[in-house]
Amino acid sequence: MVTSSARSLKPKPGTYRFIVRSVNEAVLVLKSQLGPDAHVLSVRPFRQSLIKRIFSGAKLEVVAQLAAPSTATASAAPLEPAVALPVPGLLSAAYETVPPRSRRPVDLRSALKGAGFSEQVLWRVESERRWSISADKPLGDTLSDFVAELRQLVDSFPAKPLSNRVVFFGHSHADKSLALGQWLTWEVFKQGTTCRVCHVEFSRPNPCLELEVFCEAVGVGLTHYSPDFSPHQDGARVYWDVPCVGVGSGDETQQLAELLKKQAIETRVLILNAAYEIESMRSGLSLGRSLGATHIVLTHIDEAKDVGKLWEILLEAEMRPLFFSHDGNLLGPIGVDPLDLLVNKTLGKS
Repeated sequence: MVTSSARSLKPKPGTYRFIVRSVNEAVLVLKSQLGPDAHVLSVRPFRQSLIKRIFSGAKLEVVAQLAAPSTATASAAPLEPAVALPVPGLLSAAYETVPPRSRRPVDLRSALKGAGFSEQVLWRVESERRWSISADKPLGDTLSDFVAELRQLVDSFPAKPLSNRVVFFGHSHADKSLALGQWLTWEVFKQGTTCRVCHVEFSRPNPCLELEVFCEAVGVGLTHYSPDFSPHQDGARVYWDVPCVGVGSGDETQQLAELLKKQAIETRVLILNAAYEIESMRSGLSLGRSLGATHIVLTHIDEAKDVGKLWEILLEAEMRPLFFSHDGNLLGPIGVDPLDLLVNKTLGKS
């Protein structure tokens, strides 16, 4: 409870950061702690681990500013967490009046659904792994068991070795180029694989300048495709750089299917952006199925906020991921087991 002595303290001008459970709570806290002169600078979801979301629920981060009485352009104080505001005790006292959610009984099934795991994912783990929520275990142990079962389910999908003819494809040229560049770097410098790239264009241009510069930098030969093209018989692994296909690509999807068949390209790597909404990822997955995808790569894994959807996509694809990609990092997490990485991300360990 906020005491009368605490209310008499006036907050100092500056910028304040509040972590609240709802918009209504944000309004209440701002009015009671900063007064009517404060104005909100930003409101956004507060990022936290799956376990914390289950115990305390979703939260919002609110940044507000209180200007000095004499000027509206007073310099802002550094952002501080809500428990360490310049006015001691005010915000913490306000939070004491709200019963913490962790004191309430937790329904793990509902909590997992609230954290982004769909009913379909829960059903597959329960039916295919014959796992059930145990009331005899601590919640943290039960959650770890659930994620371990998820991992085993995805790990059971067949792992197909890469052939000597590989294509990376997807809806986005940028995502495909990022993944291809990262994988070629891994292949050449970490694995010592002899690689070549064959650049392909259909009815629309497939930008090539950056790829040419990249291939020259890493020592990978690049050729341009023609109808009579035949890869060198020197044991090198050939990567096919094809145009992005999907919505609005006209007959290019069919042209790609014909190319895959004509050139006997057996390894077909579908590229999906992990930061996209799940329906967009499902659209890409549908494209992958139509072209016989054998592997899947998720890019921008560091930007994905909903981890549940990533497990769901892997389950729907029934493909083990080849690797996960980080934007802005040439190798990213390549070389790390992607399922280990996803388990750690799910449990808030990375």
